[in-house]
Amino acid sequence: MNTNQLDQFDCQSCNQCVEVCPHGAMVAYTPEVATIWLQKAVRTDNAITIKPDAVFKLQSAVQYLNLAHLCQQCGKCATVCPHPNGAPYRDKPVVFAAIPDLNKAGEGFYVSHPASGRKVLISKEKGGIRTLEHTATHWLFETDHVTAWFGLSKFDLLKAEFKVPCVQEAHFTKAAEMRVLYTSLP
Repeated sequence: MNTNQLDQFDCQSCNQCVEVCPHGAMVAYTPEVATIWLQKAVRTDNAITIKPDAVFKLQSAVQYLNLAHLCQQCGKCATVCPHPNGAPYRDKPVVFAAIPDLNKAGEGFYVSHPASGRKVLISKEKGGIRTLEHTATHWLFETDHVTAWFGLSKFDLLKAEFKVPCVQEAHFTKAAEMRVLYTSLP
C-alpha cells in the first residue's frame, strides 16, 4: 500500500467510510474478478508481440468507490479511515453522473450509455482518456496511444495496435482496474 495515499483499490475494507458518509457517496461493491494475469504489448521491428507482464490482484473481496454527484467532500470518511493519510472520497475511484462534471474535475470515471445500448466506461486521468467496452466477442480498451482487444473470460490480451510510432510498449493495469469497475457499475 502506498504510504502517502490510500490505494485506489484494496484497503482494510473496514466499511467505516460507507457508514460515516452522511450523503451516501461512499459505496461498497463486490467485484466479480479478483485476479487477472496481465500481458503487455511490445513493438518490435515488424510486429507487435504479446508478453507476460504482471498480476493484477485484489486483496479484498469488498472494494469502495465515490459517487461524485453525492459527495460534498466534507472529509468525514477521511477522519475515520484507518490509513494514516487516507481520504476515501479522494483516493477511491470517483464516478461521475455527467460528462461535464468529469471534465470539470479533470480525473475520474463516467459510465456512458449511448443510444446504441452499449455501455462504455470512460476514465480521465492526467489529461488522458481511456475507454473500456464489453462487446459480444471481446473487451475493447482504448487510450490515446493504443487500442487493445481482450478475451471475455480471462481478460487475456488478444491483439494490440499502437496509434503513435513513438510508443514501443503498452501495459494494461489500468484496463484491469477499469474491468473491475465496469462489471460493478450499472
